[in-house]
Amino acid sequence: MLTAVVICAAGCKNNPQFRVNAIVMPSNAGLVDGTGIYEDGDGCTLIAKANENFVFYYWSEDDEWVSSDSIYYFAVNNNRNMVAHYAVASGDGHAYVDLGLPSGTLWATRNVRASKPEDNGGYFAWGETQIKDSYKWSTYKYSNGGNSPYITKYCTDSGYGYKDNLTLLEPNDDVATAIWGGDWRMPTSEEWTELLNNTTKKYTIENGVHGRFFTAANGVSLFLPDAGYKSWDNWQTYGGFYWSSSLYVDCPYDAWGPVWDDYRMAKEGRYCGRPVRAVRSAPQSLDGDEDTQYYDVTVLANPSYGGAVSGEGSYIHGSTCTLMATANEGYVFKGWGISHGDQITADVNASIDITVDCNCTAIAYFNYIGIADNAPIGAIKGAYTINANGDKVYFSQGNLQYIGSAGTPYWRFAENQWDYLGETTNQNSFNTNVDRDLFGWGTSGYHDGSDLNNVNYQPWSTSNTGSFYLNYNDYGYGPSTNMSSLDLIGSSAEYDWGVHNAISNGGNLTRQWRTLTREEWAYVFSMRFTNSSMRYAKARVNGVNGVIILPDSWSSSYYTLKNTNQSAASYNSNVISSSVWKNRLEAHGCAFLPAAGERDGSSLCNEGSDGTYWSASYHRECCARHVSFGDNYLGTGSGIGRYYGRSVRLVCDVQ
Repeated sequence: MLTAVVICAAGCKNNPQFRVNAIVMPSNAGLVDGTGIYEDGDGCTLIAKANENFVFYYWSEDDEWVSSDSIYYFAVNNNRNMVAHYAVASGDGHAYVDLGLPSGTLWATRNVRASKPEDNGGYFAWGETQIKDSYKWSTYKYSNGGNSPYITKYCTDSGYGYKDNLTLLEPNDDVATAIWGGDWRMPTSEEWTELLNNTTKKYTIENGVHGRFFTAANGVSLFLPDAGYKSWDNWQTYGGFYWSSSLYVDCPYDAWGPVWDDYRMAKEGRYCGRPVRAVRSAPQSLDGDEDTQYYDVTVLANPSYGGAVSGEGSYIHGSTCTLMATANEGYVFKGWGISHGDQITADVNASIDITVDCNCTAIAYFNYIGIADNAPIGAIKGAYTINANGDKVYFSQGNLQYIGSAGTPYWRFAENQWDYLGETTNQNSFNTNVDRDLFGWGTSGYHDGSDLNNVNYQPWSTSNTGSFYLNYNDYGYGPSTNMSSLDLIGSSAEYDWGVHNAISNGGNLTRQWRTLTREEWAYVFSMRFTNSSMRYAKARVNGVNGVIILPDSWSSSYYTLKNTNQSAASYNSNVISSSVWKNRLEAHGCAFLPAAGERDGSSLCNEGSDGTYWSASYHRECCARHVSFGDNYLGTGSGIGRYYGRSVRLVCDVQ
């Protein structure tokens, strides 16, 4: 029986109330208990367990993928209608869904060599069963190499190689059969066509994973990630490209496979590396043979964000289940606690085999040890890659502030990442003795006497009239065209706030911090490869709108974020309390850029709705590059007048 337990932390009795509903697909897979009404901001954890002969597949909401973790945590801030999807256990640690297709073909819930439904799994050349570093004719098993190879197996024309008239992969060349065994195999071209023609298709992205839902007339869905393909030494990381087991007989250099462009079958060179989704022909009877008994193995992580676990499923009596635990960054695996029958056993090995002779629960315990790095004082302990060379930086603990109200003015970082000053300090005035966190470009306080056009260089400098315009830089901000470097780097680095100034709570040394260039900002938001494929998410943290930037090491098990990597997402996508932020996101290296607005002379605008952050890159004589975002947009490359007051978020290089 499935039990979904909803655990809710008590909230303020005056808060708005919302209802959490949940249903099960298919309906005979189990029950969902514990749904009800919860107060705004309460933390909710759904824990799902399947009926006998079923396994948990994924959660969805509004026909969108949510999570494949059986334990799902979220903050209740609106009505939620969750659907718990289940698949049929095959008895060998794998699972399938029955889409009610005319042929009765049953489709596996994950790719071969994938640990979760959303994982890409392995990439295989057609007819090969091993993952390789390079996919080309010279490395292909059934070729003599070269650009015009001689095919040594699966050939229908002697003009291409040794003619054997084999058109369907044999079991020993079928990677699904070779790795999963039993009745599993690769789908034929006809079976792929049947799937494409008998389902509705929907593109989705969640937790940084692009993919497609294929939903049949019986309401059952199959998820396939857009895993791309590998050809020669290149990896195309987008689009759906999978192998069938069918040779393209008109040109035996090629084999059939589906592509998502217009959901059709297409031929492709057999040497290419593609993912594989397995199928099986005959349905597994839920009643089973009279003498066959299935047992459920439930696998959990404690805490749920401490690491990844695998091995959960339904197993035939007497079969072997392999349990594996992998600690997330900042955690260490301590051991297993396994409850089966009346016995409780323990094991300190991360990978163990158990014999399944009854229903059992295995819990992997993890201890938090902190993220081990050399982050300096004032830095968030999460590393971010900023270019194709692999260079990394740490973000500062908060936005830069100039404390002009002190007897001796000084620079510091905001205490919390969501903090910004707004109008509370009268920073929209022209006074020199007020606190500020919105600065004109290049206003570090540095002035090169030889740069006569640089007349506005103090943190309080501002302009609100075109009469201050100078030909070389808008209103005299930052280096002008007589300087050897127009960006805030190299000979002009002192114009950078973090280079020229000592930050009191950031090590109190000059030249320790700096501002990202336009290219580095763009790489952080758009081009980084991360453990989770997630780079950023819009959010409201402690009531403040902004953008979360996720470190390279981020794992979705730390916290479930919605609408990641989507520039048009709303701040309402993720509503996060201060305690959750500190304990589950910032503790794992997340940065948060608050929407602090902007300053134009004596006017302060868009506070709380828009964020604008300087880069170190100039645009042209009058402008500099900046990052800007709002409730439904995010951009990293546009230029704007240097005189505008914008937020500054400094970084330091990882040594």
